[in-house]
Amino acid sequence: MNSESGTPTAAAAIASAAAVPTNLTAPIEPEIDWGELTLADIIDVPAVQALLESFQQLTGMLGAIVDSKGQVLISVGWQDICTKFHRCHPETRKNCIESDTVLAQAAEPGSFQAYRCKNGMWDISSPIVVSGQHLGNIYFGQFIYTDEVLDREYFRQQARLYGFEESAYLAALEQVPRYDRETVKAVMAFYARMGAMISDLGFKNLSLSRTLSERQRAEAELRESEKRFQLLFNRAPLGYQSLDFDGYFLEVNPKWLEILGYQRAEVIGKWFGDFLCPEYVEGFRKRFPLFKSQGYIHSEFEMLTKDGQRLTIAFDGKIGYDVDGGFKQTHCILQDITQQKAMAAQLYNEKELFKTTLISIGDGVIATDTQGQVLIINKIAASLTGWTLAEACGQPIEAVFEIINEFTRERCENPVAKVLATKSIIELANHTLLIARDGSERPIEDSAAPIIDEQGNLTGVVLVFRDFTEKKKNHDEIKYLSFHDHLTGAYNRRFYEEELVRVDTARNWPLTIVMGDVNGLKLINDSFGHAAGDQLLVKTAAALTNSCRADDIIARIGGDEFIILFPKTDAFEAAQLIKRIKKLLQEESIEGLEISVSFGSATKTSAADEIGEVFKQAEDKMYHNKLYEGPSLKGRVIDNIVAALNHKSSREEVHSRQVSILCEKMGVALGMDEYQIKELKAFGLLHDIGKIAISDKILNKPDRLSEAEWLEMKNHAEIGYRILCTNTELTEIADYVLAHHERWDGSGYPKGLKGPEIPLPARICAIADAYDAMISERSYKSPLSTELAITELLNHAGTQFDPELVLVFVGLISGTA
Repeated sequence: MNSESGTPTAAAAIASAAAVPTNLTAPIEPEIDWGELTLADIIDVPAVQALLESFQQLTGMLGAIVDSKGQVLISVGWQDICTKFHRCHPETRKNCIESDTVLAQAAEPGSFQAYRCKNGMWDISSPIVVSGQHLGNIYFGQFIYTDEVLDREYFRQQARLYGFEESAYLAALEQVPRYDRETVKAVMAFYARMGAMISDLGFKNLSLSRTLSERQRAEAELRESEKRFQLLFNRAPLGYQSLDFDGYFLEVNPKWLEILGYQRAEVIGKWFGDFLCPEYVEGFRKRFPLFKSQGYIHSEFEMLTKDGQRLTIAFDGKIGYDVDGGFKQTHCILQDITQQKAMAAQLYNEKELFKTTLISIGDGVIATDTQGQVLIINKIAASLTGWTLAEACGQPIEAVFEIINEFTRERCENPVAKVLATKSIIELANHTLLIARDGSERPIEDSAAPIIDEQGNLTGVVLVFRDFTEKKKNHDEIKYLSFHDHLTGAYNRRFYEEELVRVDTARNWPLTIVMGDVNGLKLINDSFGHAAGDQLLVKTAAALTNSCRADDIIARIGGDEFIILFPKTDAFEAAQLIKRIKKLLQEESIEGLEISVSFGSATKTSAADEIGEVFKQAEDKMYHNKLYEGPSLKGRVIDNIVAALNHKSSREEVHSRQVSILCEKMGVALGMDEYQIKELKAFGLLHDIGKIAISDKILNKPDRLSEAEWLEMKNHAEIGYRILCTNTELTEIADYVLAHHERWDGSGYPKGLKGPEIPLPARICAIADAYDAMISERSYKSPLSTELAITELLNHAGTQFDPELVLVFVGLISGTA
């Protein structure tokens, strides 16, 4: 680093040290004992003193070199608070010596350690080791961390205690530099390397003194050391700047340029204020004269980088004086604290947010002393306990905060006593009730934590608690839902699986498992809607519950599957219970249809019966019974659906019968066999069965359907298909129902089938369906005559209808077939 004319540069300082490295006047022979040498023997104290003075003048960093016996060989820049006060009084000097002793214990070259002396200053140290011998230490110290609050009252008391002139002592305190921890860490590393370099130089100087023949090699090594020192200085972790009397730049180091993004030529000779954010310029004008008059400064400014970014910069500066004591230049160390400022602001905001949150939450807070006596109670706690602050203060916590177990009604141990005994955070057990002063009870949840001071002493307890009434209600509801089927109220699969493990013990054998499958659930859903299907499940669950005993476990484990666990129940008893369930189910119905459930059961009588195998046996029996009971039920359901549809709309009943008759006649005219004709007749009756799921409002609407209503009406073909598919005997008719609104030209629905792709019965039904609709009276239109209806059929032959079938149908209607 260079400086103004007349000011020694770091390079010059290094060169000076290299020129006078040793006091030895003769080569050291190989047999000389190195352990007898002292630090003063191998370094040129005046030369190294000049070196450190130059370094201190450039950076503002103070230091000292002390030999292994505690003798101060070199010191530069020591603070007045130390030289004029602490090391002058016997008691405070002991504190300084104690600091020196502790720091002298660092023994590894290149290492360092920090120590805060009892006088309130921080020091750091790094050892000087030559040829394995610890000859002394290099010190950097007498500073304060920026994150520490400067306790001026402490120093005032210290001044009074030791008889220091208070104003002078505090003025000396203000000159003590302050660094953040990252900077100190970096500087410590810097000094450690400097100590290691001095150690290295000392060793090389000793080696140089051994023989004149090695001088040339030693000088080369010293020049290399100078380069290394210069490199180390240029890479110092702090920015450095020097200003003249008017505030114009004389010097900056590479770190300064790195922080602000400028080239050196863009800075030297410029006014410092030009690099500040505009609102800080006037502040600099006012502070700079003060800096020059008092000789030191701790300040912060916001500066602009070359690319316009705002940075918060912390400055620590001193004035450099000439030999006559006049102003020469400033020496300032600066560091970018933008991130630290942002973090501090964030921390402040978080603290404020946390404080606001604590104030706004509905929690009760009680603080006690170490004897469990109440000190503080907030409004929420007062409301919950019934005690005011005036009444509660000084009372034992057990009197104000009385808690019992919800179930046993026994008094609970107070959490404050537990904290006082263990010094750890305690939380209340579940099912705790707080008894208020008026005798009212409410469930609460709480925690109690120790209050610990800076010395780690327990000073009290803080208890935080809240009314758990609503939360408990919600918790109980969630717990109920987690183990119950939300639709039927029966237990769910999760509860069943846990209970099966619990009840599968010898004391519950024989244990019978009953599987039940509700017949026709899908058919009911498709026919009458899911609301009807839900009612089917609800009524089934109710019948099971009302038929079983208190200890029996009833669970819905699937869409239409229920399971019952009968503890201490053999196969005969289980069969009787199933009969009772079936009898009760016969008394219930959905849409006029009896409720049918297929059951299967199996019993575990000993440990040899594996419970999984027992479950499978019950399930197999249930499916076996379902094969016999299901089809007959489905047939009855379809009959009920047709009856229900006819009940919903008498017009639909007449229409279906007419279409069935016309389809039967077409079958005869086409020469179909007897089975095909019967199937065609049945198809005619069932072709609109899907309309059972269409609302009465649409089916019986007196006007033409809206677009939305028509879209709903079009669903009846697919609904009818799903209903009939539940009966294996009607699967072919189901296919015809799905296709009876397809059109010959492919413009129909739902699949858009075309021509012969459409099943023949569906093509026949389409013609019969359209013809009957045209000649029948509707509330929104008058019926057509037979002649006009035939004309319409002929007009749409080849587009909507099979043209050949239209001719057969027309001939049939007109009597020419």
